[in-house]
Amino acid sequence: MKKLVLLLLMIICNVSYSQKIEFLERNDITEKSKEKLFVFLCSETNLTDSKLAAKIKVTGKSNDTFLLFQTIKHEAQKIGTNAFKFEKFNKVDKENGELILSLYFCNDSVFEENYKNIPKNKIYIFGDQNVNKTKREDFTINGVEYEIISGKFKEFELKIGEQLKINKGGGKTGKTYWVNGEKDKIAMFFSFTGIGLTENTHNLDIGNSTVKVKADPFNIIDPNFGLTLLNIFEPQE
Repeated sequence: MKKLVLLLLMIICNVSYSQKIEFLERNDITEKSKEKLFVFLCSETNLTDSKLAAKIKVTGKSNDTFLLFQTIKHEAQKIGTNAFKFEKFNKVDKENGELILSLYFCNDSVFEENYKNIPKNKIYIFGDQNVNKTKREDFTINGVEYEIISGKFKEFELKIGEQLKINKGGGKTGKTYWVNGEKDKIAMFFSFTGIGLTENTHNLDIGNSTVKVKADPFNIIDPNFGLTLLNIFEPQE
């Protein structure tokens, strides 16, 4: 079993290395992160006291945006950065896309300010990450039926003191999550297609804490990748 897990991880790593990586900008930084963080920086966050280490473009299959994201994350941690700012995502052709992120080294005060800018008490449901298809997934929120399409997301308000029930499927095979609205509760990001999870468990880095989530057909997405997807996917009415 352990050999199988190692083999799968090797395959994942080899695939990520096959992406085309280009440094659009590169700066030397004297201070480097000792922690393997990769925190999404909101556009409102003041980065005056942060160090821009690089701007990277990775090109690869547009039906696997998570792989593009992970490829840049791998490079970011090699050069000692701990945060990133979304710059752009473009479709190169029918099969390929390019993701551009700027990589920063930030101190704790920047992370504290950035946390204030992250959406609170919201739920985001993402469709399949293959933007070249029109796959539809049905689900319910507090008993109301919805559907989500590939490459799109839906946003739901989570009121403080109330509970939101998300259900996918029915009967014995169905899956349900209950989410409570609390003051300053960070937004949560869900998918039904395994976006953002490549192992049985996944560490969610949110700047000052780490949460382990077990993978299943109803997945909780890393908030940093989820916030990135809000800039790549389109909102669905």
